[in-house]
Amino acid sequence: MSRAGIPLQVIQEISGHRSLQALQWYLEVSELQLEGAIAALRF
Repeated sequence: MSRAGIPLQVIQEISGHRSLQALQWYLEVSELQLEGAIAALRF
């Protein structure tokens, strides 16, 4: 869901995690996401 752009707070609510910290344990960051974030930083 996070890769689809759904906010983490919404995913937290749907998944029933009590905190974002607990949810983040299950989140993975793909190479494509990293590349997109780095590209967004370049002006």
